[in-house]
Amino acid sequence: MKTRNKIGLLALPVAAFAVAAVLFSMSLGTSQTASANQPNAGLEWTLAVGGCTTAGDAKGNCVVADGSTFNAVVSLSSIAGIGNGSYDAIAVTVAYTGVGSKDNPDITWSGCAFEAPSTGPGFVNAGCAGGISAPSSTVTGPVFDADFNCTADGTLTLTHGGADTLVIDSKGKTSTEAGPDVLNIDCQPAPTATPVPPTATPPSVPRVFKLPVLSNNFLERQGSKIPPLTCNESDDVSTLTEQINIPVATFNQKGEAQDLAAFEFEVRFDWTKVCVNLSAAGDWAGNPDVICVLNDKDNSTLEGIARIGCVTIGKGVDTDGMILATIEVRPQPELYSQLRPNQDNGNAVQILNQGCELADEQGHAIPIFSCEDADITFRYLEGDVDGPDCDVDVFDTQQVAFRWGVQKGNLLYNSFMDLEPSGAVKGDGDIDIKDIQFVFGRFGSTCANPHPAQPPVNPKA
Repeated sequence: MKTRNKIGLLALPVAAFAVAAVLFSMSLGTSQTASANQPNAGLEWTLAVGGCTTAGDAKGNCVVADGSTFNAVVSLSSIAGIGNGSYDAIAVTVAYTGVGSKDNPDITWSGCAFEAPSTGPGFVNAGCAGGISAPSSTVTGPVFDADFNCTADGTLTLTHGGADTLVIDSKGKTSTEAGPDVLNIDCQPAPTATPVPPTATPPSVPRVFKLPVLSNNFLERQGSKIPPLTCNESDDVSTLTEQINIPVATFNQKGEAQDLAAFEFEVRFDWTKVCVNLSAAGDWAGNPDVICVLNDKDNSTLEGIARIGCVTIGKGVDTDGMILATIEVRPQPELYSQLRPNQDNGNAVQILNQGCELADEQGHAIPIFSCEDADITFRYLEGDVDGPDCDVDVFDTQQVAFRWGVQKGNLLYNSFMDLEPSGAVKGDGDIDIKDIQFVFGRFGSTCANPHPAQPPVNPKA
């Protein structure tokens, strides 16, 4: 509570006796006070608790944490029409139910000199007059506050009328506002903070993975015919790099720092769609102190499985690089015939990693974090009907335009150029204006810069 002068009647000028009389009467409480007053439409008081307010005659529930102490603030929002636009004293009463009071009403009006606070069952109030020689006040804004305990749901009421909540001008004329202003106080348990688990930090051990993880393989003509004779002869090669993401920095059971001295992994794939060839790479390739054993398309009877394992001879062999091997993936001849260069054509093939192992010079296992896969989308460049040669140019437009109007059964009909409608059922048995527009609309598209975009497909998405 701010320290202010108590009201002394003998010290006040005659014009202030009316003000003092009202202020003293307020100490009796709302049930025992009454005073003449003039309703004034230009006068506006507001009651607020946190973000809840009666400003603009708003009403509603104020949610307050159960058991907490909260502050109620009374503001003098407008004094339009009061005397000469100024006042010399105020009086405020806040009645309450349910909640508990801290019994600490406080006038915060900057012009207050003589304060008369009072509390009683169900109410807190205070009034204040300005200084004897001080000019009348034109201040608006917060002028009163009091603290309450949220012990139970209840209400706060800014009571108007009588001598409860009013302003007094220099002539002792009192003005009040229609009301009351009421806020409902809803005491609710404080929200329990939901614990946020810490983000898992990957252990400082290597990931074994392939790059690129997603890629396109755009098919092109192979020799005099589109498909190659065998998978091994295809020039449409997707090259993946098997590698680790960080250098080895672990220790073996003896507490000795581990150096990468051996690795192995297995590639699994759909052999009806692709074939796979493996080779050592990085520090492992061409190293006389490295021996590798391979099972792939050249020397394996396993369908859909390729393996590589490499070891080093002796100690201190330089294998500090993170690249382990190269994986070459080629399409089977049948894949060329199963696709045509229409919209969203393509066949996504998964190249799966399995059985990834790393070891140090003593044969102790080096821990790894993961053994990861890659996916390749085999497709034609949309609209690339001539060749294909990864370029939609005048030769493609001429090829399809030359066949305009032919239907299935005609010697000029070519299903590879029957592009629309696209989808599971390919073509509609004729080459019409839709097929021509399909190619002309992609004029200038290349495999390096296709339009529309033809991103690789992630079959796991």
